Amino acid sequence: MSAIVFTPEQESAIALIKYARFGLVTGGPGTGKTTIVSHAIADMSPDSVCLAAPTGKAARRMSEAMEKAGANVKRKAATVHRLLGYRGFEFVHNATTPLEAELVIVDESSMLDIQLAAALFNAIGRHSRLILVGDADQLPSVGPGRVFADLLQYEPIPKVRLTIPQRAHDRVAWVNRNAPRVLCGEQPELTTADDFEFVEVNAAVDIPAAVRKVVEREQDTYVLSPQRTGYAGVYRLNAELQPIRNLGVLDLPENAPCLRREHYTMHVGDWVLQTKNDYHRDVTNGEIGVIETISGTACTVRFDDERLVDYTNEQAFALELAYALTVHKSQGSEYENVVVVIHSTHTRMLTRKLLYTAITRTRGKVTIIGDQKGLDTALRTKRDDDRNTTLLERLRGELEAVEDFGSARA
Repeated sequence: MSAIVFTPEQESAIALIKYARFGLVTGGPGTGKTTIVSHAIADMSPDSVCLAAPTGKAARRMSEAMEKAGANVKRKAATVHRLLGYRGFEFVHNATTPLEAELVIVDESSMLDIQLAAALFNAIGRHSRLILVGDADQLPSVGPGRVFADLLQYEPIPKVRLTIPQRAHDRVAWVNRNAPRVLCGEQPELTTADDFEFVEVNAAVDIPAAVRKVVEREQDTYVLSPQRTGYAGVYRLNAELQPIRNLGVLDLPENAPCLRREHYTMHVGDWVLQTKNDYHRDVTNGEIGVIETISGTACTVRFDDERLVDYTNEQAFALELAYALTVHKSQGSEYENVVVVIHSTHTRMLTRKLLYTAITRTRGKVTIIGDQKGLDTALRTKRDDDRNTTLLERLRGELEAVEDFGSARA
């Protein structure tokens, strides 16, 4: 790590992580957030640092990134719920029994809702430090609040914004150039390049076939869509992609065991997404695995770390096909290539931040499939910022404090 030459803003971020009691580090994709975190904790005792993220998928990605960067950390990143010791509707760690760590670093902090953030802040002891890392320009949390964005606006909190892309300029040049344009509501470049393609499809009914054609050509690709329903939604897209991603379904007999759902049927060999946290069985929301066996209405899933998890019929309703994901479900993940569906039939969901979040999930190529009208709608819409939060006003003393703020439940 000593050979790395850091920019002035990266040096400021490293100093903040090393010494701030509480601080924020934000920046877009490829600006070096992982690198500066791993460098900042290099001289600390491995037992003194706790790493976490709001979802299991984001926590796993954080662990992988830290390991690749050679970070000096003994414990793998955990979900915030697991870090705090989630038990039913309560947390083991709170103001009475705080976390025993010198430093807590939470990645993907834009995904923290107000209730989980309150529980986290409440569990930071007098002798511990907390650093929140994330991309403030991504979609806000699914739950209530806009914690990370509001905290960035509170002047007294130490913060560093990383602005200079550091990652593989040649492979994600289109993203590096156009992600800032999207955030400003400007038309992105639509000329075909090695790392970008725009496939114009005006009729929504033609979207599934267009997506399938791209995925057949570029196998190492994830498909992202703003919503679940409709011709361009993930339900229809998953059904379309299933036969080409799981070739075994083409040869299955009619009486083969399966898991029947309203929008599709899941078979052995299918990629599936866990949609709920289940700490009793060590599986978390956002994890993706493959169905190994199906017996009756129960199944076994092998997850990315080779862990096998058994599901009863009731538990298996937490599983969905994972060939296409909503943009919200993709937060905290990074894929080799992404297909982003942006169509005018999704008007209610289309925003700048959704488009920005989708295109920044890639390490390589972005393919946008949809129509110009849908793109225009996304670029001019900022409504995901319009949340009625009062955190900033309360921090500034403009509103009366809420006494039980820190006791909110997850």
